[in-house]
Amino acid sequence: SKRKAAMLFFGLSFVFWVVSALSRSTENARLGIEASWDLPWVLEGSSLLTTALLFFLVWEIETRWPIAPGNILRKMTAHLAGTLVFSALHIVVMVMIREAYWLVVHASEYTYLREPLQDILYDYRKDAVTYVTILMIIYLSRNLDIAQAERLEARTNAASRHRILLKCGGRTVML
Repeated sequence: SKRKAAMLFFGLSFVFWVVSALSRSTENARLGIEASWDLPWVLEGSSLLTTALLFFLVWEIETRWPIAPGNILRKMTAHLAGTLVFSALHIVVMVMIREAYWLVVHASEYTYLREPLQDILYDYRKDAVTYVTILMIIYLSRNLDIAQAERLEARTNAASRHRILLKCGGRTVML
């Protein structure tokens, strides 16, 4: 389940990286902004690489406070705090990657905070959506695994006991 969810997320992240970098390059050209060819790839790539690493943090938070009935206020609070931690780590690691790249490749400094509150809120909005997207992928992956296990169990029961297992709501009926 964890592996499938991670592979799905990493695959989607790669696609988003390519599309976002190409889109940023197109926008720069449309606006007449002269930028190094590598700029969109590094800006988008540093963000997506960091997000991919943080996938496992979200997995651990969801494992401790699963998306399931019960203690909803506590779980919502935990996941709200999770978005804040996720965003803070995303920003710090992403900026560190960019600073190192700029120093080594361009021999200059990378500047992240031009307008601190606006820049942090800008990234937090995107990070909160990414966090929720990761939660949805984990939730769907886990539920698909459960459904598949139930189907296999039903097939095994049907073959060995010559009975069909039907589920309706919270009831299970054997025919």
